[in-house]
Amino acid sequence: MNFGIYSYTVTIVVFVGFALLLYFFSGSRIEPRDWKIVWRVILLNILLTIPGEGLLLKWKVYLYDAQKTLHVTFLGPEIETYFYIAGVALVIALATIIYARREDEKSPGGK
Repeated sequence: MNFGIYSYTVTIVVFVGFALLLYFFSGSRIEPRDWKIVWRVILLNILLTIPGEGLLLKWKVYLYDAQKTLHVTFLGPEIETYFYIAGVALVIALATIIYARREDEKSPGGK
């Protein structure tokens, strides 16, 4: 299927959305205090993306396919890159917190 300029965005939504659906249907829940950590991880990754992506694009290590992006840039990278980084950081942070909580519960001195 060809989604034109929305191809990159659709790919991000499908893969990040699938991972988030797994989280919601897994029965695992994140405590409110853990959400602060999740948001910090997302912000850190976005802030690290700006210089890294900008540098790679400047060196022409890779280029975006103009037919598959929205052509909206912010501080260098395409806007879809920020969606991607935020989504992946969210999924990884959630998975790490859930796994750490389960490991704590298994340990003899755990919760």
